[in-house]
Amino acid sequence: MGFGPVNRNGGERRLNVLFSRARRRCEVFTTLSADDIDVGSNPSGGLRALKSFLQYAERGQLDVPSVTGRGPDSPFEEHVVETLQRLGYAVETQVGCAGFFIDIAVLDEARPGRYVIGIECDGAAYHSARSARDRDRLRQAVLADLGWQLHRIWSTAWFRERDREIERMVAAIEAAKQGKTPSQPNFDLPEPPDNTFVEELADADPEAETLPIEVEGRVKKYQTCSLQIDLRGTELHVVPMATLIDWLFRVVEAEGPVHWLEAARRIAAGAGVQRVGGRIQDSIERACKAGSQSKRFVADGEFLKSLNQHQCPIRDRSDLPGQMKRLSLVAPDEIDAAIEFVTGESYGIAFDDACAAACRLLGFARVTDEMQTIAERRRDSLLARRRLEQRGEMLFLCEAPVGR
Repeated sequence: MGFGPVNRNGGERRLNVLFSRARRRCEVFTTLSADDIDVGSNPSGGLRALKSFLQYAERGQLDVPSVTGRGPDSPFEEHVVETLQRLGYAVETQVGCAGFFIDIAVLDEARPGRYVIGIECDGAAYHSARSARDRDRLRQAVLADLGWQLHRIWSTAWFRERDREIERMVAAIEAAKQGKTPSQPNFDLPEPPDNTFVEELADADPEAETLPIEVEGRVKKYQTCSLQIDLRGTELHVVPMATLIDWLFRVVEAEGPVHWLEAARRIAAGAGVQRVGGRIQDSIERACKAGSQSKRFVADGEFLKSLNQHQCPIRDRSDLPGQMKRLSLVAPDEIDAAIEFVTGESYGIAFDDACAAACRLLGFARVTDEMQTIAERRRDSLLARRRLEQRGEMLFLCEAPVGR
């Protein structure tokens, strides 16, 4: 890598004189190629200019990728980098090229000045808008024109089938080393894995009433409790306390955490009572307090949950009647779980997207201002309790959450 005065400060000016004097044509005879020149250990502008010129002479491409020194943008990228390094590959992150940055660039061990392949890592936020996908198609086409061979990894696929994704990644790297091109053009983006909640959110009709979501068994359709109650001519508000507690227990076991007023409605519906009036509400409230004190269930604010409920479920309410589809009737713990899920599933999510994504995961096709406000309070609470952390405009799960 020693080129005399070219390596010194101002070396690029000497090359400029050489490169710009031809009137008609410039022919280059060399045993070197641009890939033979490694500028990583030398910040000289002259060395970079020489590499750029040789690449332009050989391929008609003027831009040369440069190392930015920036680390991975997300924990997902960090996982991929660590995996590549364990497999023995030399990599650099956030390599700049023509105003774009490659997430991970794999170096050629035999020719350190050459990148074998670029690896792009896409998270769930990638699908937040159709325009984002269109921009990425253009971006990939530009990078392909600049000579990059790219391999794309979806965070959801990596999360679910890591071994298979590692095999695909290694196969792509080894094929690139042998000069083999991928079976599909670089500008033709592969589709994300099927049945991911991210794709469903992106493809959903914003005017649709329902949003079918089921993610790895973690998100289930909301199931309401159906009771068959024979009051035998008795008014509901005078039913014995022990009986009310038993009915509440059955609702909580089926739907917990559940808002106490929703539990009251299940009991009233089971008894054929059309309206939950003030006297019924008073009786149910007393039963909620008594049932919690007797350890039949837990009363947490306005919500009731099972004593054995260690992990808060995330449930899709898209099939529920309109009067039951209110975020204020969703337990704070469940909203928290939804926000953490969409954040963790995508290895990080845009700060402003987390609340809307969580609401849609819970089955709300339309996110109103009121719902956004409720979800933002929960997001901010998670940040304050250090269960989430913010880095720039992105949210990530904390590695060691503190408290609830």
